[in-house]
Amino acid sequence: MPSRRLADILTLLVLTALWGSAFAVIKVTVTEIPPLTIATGRIVVASLLLVGFLPLMGVR
Repeated sequence: MPSRRLADILTLLVLTALWGSAFAVIKVTVTEIPPLTIATGRIVVASLLLVGFLPLMGVR
């Protein structure tokens, strides 16, 4: 049971770091790249990641 709790805490910390860093990256990036381009890039990356997970979930 303790290892499960540790895994949950580590997962939460990783997600917090990823989510929090996204705001800092957007703040810096938006001065160089138009917002629509950033949004499109984020959607493309997320879509590719989700498509990559489909075989792991048993979807053909």
